[in-house]
Amino acid sequence: MKTTTTLLLLVCFNVLSTFGQQRLELSLKKDTDKPTSKTEHVYVIEVKNVSNNPGTFYLNANNISCNQINISQVDLKQELLQINNLKIESNRITLKSKESYEFIVKISRPLNTKLNTWNCTEITAVSQDMRLSSNPLTIKTFIPNPKDFN
Repeated sequence: MKTTTTLLLLVCFNVLSTFGQQRLELSLKKDTDKPTSKTEHVYVIEVKNVSNNPGTFYLNANNISCNQINISQVDLKQELLQINNLKIESNRITLKSKESYEFIVKISRPLNTKLNTWNCTEITAVSQDMRLSSNPLTIKTFIPNPKDFN
């Protein structure tokens, strides 16, 4: 009985550690260098395949709730670009084991966006079967009222 229980726990631990590990790590390499009053901001993100296997992944950038009760939020436009400012084809990348890839997330807002609001953009990478394969990376953006700068 004790051996069966130990074996069952060992199998469960191996299954959880295999499926619970993230194959990719996302990190912010370069923050925007523009003031918050500008309508467009560019961020350099690095994705690294930390697994021992190559893979094809899809990059995503989406508006999410900032999870704070007392702030007004708006949706902004996100665009994923290669470092040379060309569009990433289908937002798809292929990485070898331990390989890194840098890309740009461009976040922009229309001129009529409500001022004194916030946006939260979440960047993730998913596998071809649409399973989350990375840590989520969240970029918070404040849209100030330029009149408040006086």
